[in-house]
Amino acid sequence: MDTSISCQICNSVNDILLGVCTSCGEDLPGYDKKIKILLLRLRHYTGPAAGAASSDDGATAALVAQLETKAAAAMRRVDELQAELDSKNAELLTIKVKAHTLVARDSSGDLDAERERLRAERKEIDALRRLVASLQTIPYIDGSQFKYQGMVGTSSTFDIQVGVFDNKRTVCKKLANGVHTEGAIEHFKSAIALMAKLDGAGGSVVSLYGASGLAQATPVAYMEYMEKGDLRKVLSSTSTTAMSWKSRLEIGANIARAIAKMHSLDLIHRDLNSHHVLLNERNVAKLTGFSSAREKSEDQMTNGIGLYRWAAPETMDGTGFYSEKVDIYSLGLLLIELDTHQMPYSSCKDKSGRPMRDYMLMDILRKAKPGVAHITHTFVSAPEWYRALALRCVDVDPTVRPSAVEVLGELTTQLREGAYDNLKSARRLRTPPAVINLRLTVMRAKNLLDTQAFGVQDPFCRISLGGKTAKTKVHDNGGCDPKWHETYAFANVHPLDMILEINILNKNWLISGQIGKVTVPLEETLERIDGSGSVVSWVPVFSRGEARGHLLLKFEYEGNVAQWLESVAEEMRAFSGAEGRVRDLSGQEKQMTKINEVLVPRLRELASGLGRVASMAA
Repeated sequence: MDTSISCQICNSVNDILLGVCTSCGEDLPGYDKKIKILLLRLRHYTGPAAGAASSDDGATAALVAQLETKAAAAMRRVDELQAELDSKNAELLTIKVKAHTLVARDSSGDLDAERERLRAERKEIDALRRLVASLQTIPYIDGSQFKYQGMVGTSSTFDIQVGVFDNKRTVCKKLANGVHTEGAIEHFKSAIALMAKLDGAGGSVVSLYGASGLAQATPVAYMEYMEKGDLRKVLSSTSTTAMSWKSRLEIGANIARAIAKMHSLDLIHRDLNSHHVLLNERNVAKLTGFSSAREKSEDQMTNGIGLYRWAAPETMDGTGFYSEKVDIYSLGLLLIELDTHQMPYSSCKDKSGRPMRDYMLMDILRKAKPGVAHITHTFVSAPEWYRALALRCVDVDPTVRPSAVEVLGELTTQLREGAYDNLKSARRLRTPPAVINLRLTVMRAKNLLDTQAFGVQDPFCRISLGGKTAKTKVHDNGGCDPKWHETYAFANVHPLDMILEINILNKNWLISGQIGKVTVPLEETLERIDGSGSVVSWVPVFSRGEARGHLLLKFEYEGNVAQWLESVAEEMRAFSGAEGRVRDLSGQEKQMTKINEVLVPRLRELASGLGRVASMAA
């Protein structure tokens, strides 16, 4: 007799004694339902024997009667436990109502002040714990291993030296004399920890080789040496025709890649500007300047962080509430800067025709409203698509700005297919005529970060894929284990290029901060889908730079994915034959190899297996 049970969510087969599904983690039916299922199967199993007047009829009937008696007793016990649970829930609700009433009656303000103090204290302890844990993983470099060659520069905060470590040109960065305050030391250690966590971010962030003095008040960081220095210096010393558009697009794409990596970890840079973009001898751009970077805090953000000429208007309005979109505004100004080679807003003049003074510019930005003209951004030689992208990034309304993933996607697509310098866009990489649709089900989350010092958070999800957005309902009092079970349809998706982004937010997220961030390249799901084109997966949620909890998602692809992939590979071959001599298509070639050697064979094998099962059943 069959003693297995199928999951109602993902249809996976499980042992009937298990409490949760081994595939998706969802709860399996309770024991009362399991007993009923077994009884039905037992009757079916013993039916032919009964019809044949087997000698075991009496024993079988007795066994069935015994199981039915036990099932009835189990059902009664379940009803008793449910009644007890309902009673306890009612008592808990009464207590909550009384507590809420007492809080509402407290007019002295002492309770609110105490809550804020405890919230700040908890935040400080959590931040310290995360910092200590991060610093412990950083490789130790003894100062004697660094062979000093000279000074790169000094500032009011840092001394920066260049030398050799492990046969590599290396930068040694330490706090300047007289700057060893508690705040400066903590900020520097946090920046070192963040660099270690980013781990180069795929070649888009300056690499950290190691550090010393992290357990004392004398932290020292040893980092990758970038020969050409900062982007601001390079742009100010060259004409607008000196840098090719290929280089500009590559610089913009690499900075977008770095910001996308930070945002995927639920972190904001907050000080993105051309002084914090460094170039090596091959003109590869990498991001630095992490002293102001921070998590999306549950408390108000600090206003005025970062050089104001690259700062988003919402950081100047005095409210202190802003999101990761402040980095997108700064990125948009960087894109404009790559075209003009001028500082942001250099073309802005006052009524006398003179360059606008700093205080006047800040006042205009602070008062800027969506839909109302405030600043006109000028361009020199940028193509129309580039201008449109940059202007979307610097929109006053943060919700209009694209994500870093979208900016990166547009820049890499144009690098691969667009017209720039002497290249003409004679042939575009066409998507197959076949259409692949996606049904995405946001099921539930578990073990999320608790952003509330008091009370229970009310989570919801904001979903973004291919420029389209959706939002789940709010799970009131969902806490750290909310459930949604909502399905969203995305038409004509590109499973190789698109990246799913999900922001998990609290209902009052502007005040409480973001709970966490999920980022899933659709290409990763193609490696795990079954023969029906579906995959159910727990994906990690990142909060404040750390993995905190998981989100259960179900991906259902509609259409012949294997055939679609084969069409893409064929188009890639044709495009490479036409454009491969004048463009860098190494990334595309790797993708084509993966399609032909991994994805398509796996999907064909799954389809063949399903066909064999169907023929056997027939």
